[in-house]
Amino acid sequence: MTIFIIHFDLTGETGDSPDLPYGADAIESMGLMDQFSDFLEEKHFAWWSVLRDWMRDNFTEEVILKFNEMLGNSRLFQGIELYCPIICMDIPIWMYDGKVFSPCDSLLTRIRVNRWPGSLRQTLAGYTAEAPILIVSQSGLSNILEESKRWFHKTESVIGRADTRVKGRWFIESAFYQMALRKGFAEEPQSWVRSDLDILSDI
Repeated sequence: MTIFIIHFDLTGETGDSPDLPYGADAIESMGLMDQFSDFLEEKHFAWWSVLRDWMRDNFTEEVILKFNEMLGNSRLFQGIELYCPIICMDIPIWMYDGKVFSPCDSLLTRIRVNRWPGSLRQTLAGYTAEAPILIVSQSGLSNILEESKRWFHKTESVIGRADTRVKGRWFIESAFYQMALRKGFAEEPQSWVRSDLDILSDI
């Protein structure tokens, strides 16, 4: 049993503001955000309910090619940070199934964190109203670390085998996605800090 808090780092070092995703300048100069805003104003949709469908319908091969050309030919690295929150106990851990107690090496639980997930709401790969955490015994710690390593290498392999079309759309969709979220959250500031406003679960 392993859990990760996965954070996508989509910021660039050149051309964009440090707090904007890489490619934000290209998104703006192509007028894509304005087109999305005009669509929302005309149709009266909630931005988060149609974001993915709008990108699918409007990011044609021509648009993607133009965007990628504007980024240039330099190599771009986008980071994925994995966090495995663990509390290691030097005492036995017991699990209760409603009838009996039984020993175990690890337990998954969740805790309430003030303002969780806050601004990370737009960059975490999924979240719940409570932050997950692993309670691990000393005897079970090595198994958790080994499983984490296996998961990492498996994910690395899957990303490497991704379809060419998916790889081609990744940059423009990731940049536009984060820009739309920033704009949406600016108009709904309370959703930055309240963990019970789960509009992103519907995107």
